[in-house]
Amino acid sequence: MGLKPLADPPATPVDVLVRATNTIDGTRSNQTFNVDWQEPDPLTGQAVYRLVNPDIDGGRNLLTTNIEEISIIDDFGWRLEGPAYIAPGDGNQELYRFFVPSDNRHFYTALDSERDFILNELIPNNPAFADWQYNGPAYRVYSTNDAPSDALPVVRYLNRETGAHLWSSSTIEQDILSQQPELWKNEDVAFYAQPATVNDVFLP
Repeated sequence: MGLKPLADPPATPVDVLVRATNTIDGTRSNQTFNVDWQEPDPLTGQAVYRLVNPDIDGGRNLLTTNIEEISIIDDFGWRLEGPAYIAPGDGNQELYRFFVPSDNRHFYTALDSERDFILNELIPNNPAFADWQYNGPAYRVYSTNDAPSDALPVVRYLNRETGAHLWSSSTIEQDILSQQPELWKNEDVAFYAQPATVNDVFLP
């Protein structure tokens, strides 16, 4: 599977931990890779891909614009679902990314206040957040209080059993999740983006 980047060459490197499962004997191993971010094109934006790994403690999902990151983790149980949305080139808000090694999951927020609270209060003072790593800005989005009328809402859900989050841009998926309130808590629109089209992805 190949993907064509939709932006300029990568910039700041970041460590990505991959937990692999041996399908023969069931043993697990961790491997860390160093990959680069790709900055959104200032005019057209950049496709954001969603990947899922159903084998990790009830499932995990990852949002990334980084083609190199996708090609690495595709070999370790992560399944590419395709483009979720477009990170707008004229986005007015950074989307911040955290990595939680102990759970092999990521957390995203478009709120400066939530990012600062995690960095300044939770990580230093709450043992449950001790291993959270701040990856920095992932890409730009539209804020919830200043988005174009045709922007696509991305809703954040909390899995009440695992503590992991899911970010959904699909109304069909959101309807399904809303039918399971005992499992999925709707935490409202997290940010806005641009809708993806078939022209935003290349899968030879």
